[in-house]
Amino acid sequence: MTQPHPVPDTLQQEEASTWLEQASQIQRSLGAQRGKSDPLDARRIVLDAYKNRQEVRLWGATSVAQKREGRTTQGAAYPQRKIPNTLSRLRKPIKELQSYGNPRIAKRIETFCQVAIEGEWEALAAIEAKLDELIREDAQLNRLYQLITSVDGVSKCIAARVIVDTNEFKNIKEGKAYACYSGAAPFEHSAGE
Repeated sequence: MTQPHPVPDTLQQEEASTWLEQASQIQRSLGAQRGKSDPLDARRIVLDAYKNRQEVRLWGATSVAQKREGRTTQGAAYPQRKIPNTLSRLRKPIKELQSYGNPRIAKRIETFCQVAIEGEWEALAAIEAKLDELIREDAQLNRLYQLITSVDGVSKCIAARVIVDTNEFKNIKEGKAYACYSGAAPFEHSAGE
């Protein structure tokens, strides 16, 4: 379940224009600063907003279907990322014992771990089934979902995550911007050269 956002939700109910910006973006925009206090930070935020007013992107509410899907996807994204890690952790000692240790003990451990491995695969299948159900309910989500999953290697959970992250491609419209958002874009960090 997603966390409530009382300020943006209230502003949305009042139909107020709202500009949300990441704190790290404001800090990068301002550069190195000395001194820290709430009034000083407020002044710096206002100055940054004024300086970057041409680049304003007003915050838009998500559709009802996306909010529904977002709650499930955010809940689903965590296990979807963790299940492969869990499977790897279960299999690694077995492979090590088979290669360098006692294959008979490895076989016993594999038998004990098989129930856990099957449970992880069942959990992943249940998550994907729920995502399918939610996406089929909305024509726009279904269209976007079909486009994204047409790319080889993109799973159902990843496609749903992209739809939620980009607000149905309303907030993030370009691949480069999404690569930056997701942390996949390389950036050079050098000093004194």
